Amino acid sequence: MVPMGPSARNKVLLLVVGLVTVFFAWRMVRPINIFVVGDEFALPMEMIVPAGLETPLASECGVCHPDIYQEWLGSMHLWRGGHDQEMVRDALKIEADVDRQTTGGRTVTLSLTNTGAGQRQTADL
Repeated sequence: MVPMGPSARNKVLLLVVGLVTVFFAWRMVRPINIFVVGDEFALPMEMIVPAGLETPLASECGVCHPDIYQEWLGSMHLWRGGHDQEMVRDALKIEADVDRQTTGGRTVTLSLTNTGAGQRQTADL
């Protein structure tokens, strides 16, 4: 290995810091492809309903497969989200205030506060 003087070490250090800076700047500026969704996902998915069932609901599958359905009911896969009234009641505080009378009616301010959902409210409420 060739010994380097202080000037050469500074140049190498500056080069390394510059390359690392350029790399991180490039990672922050370039589009992140994991969030790009193709056109094929914009269309509704084709749902194949097994013979003898009217819909692809798990409750219908549970008619013929009660043990599997009962196990599924206790798993994380049963996530009703905004469709479960008790879950919404526990996770959402709703306040409505009538502000004032106007010529066309009343002005109402509606406040929704996440009080326990752990995530933002979804659009399906």
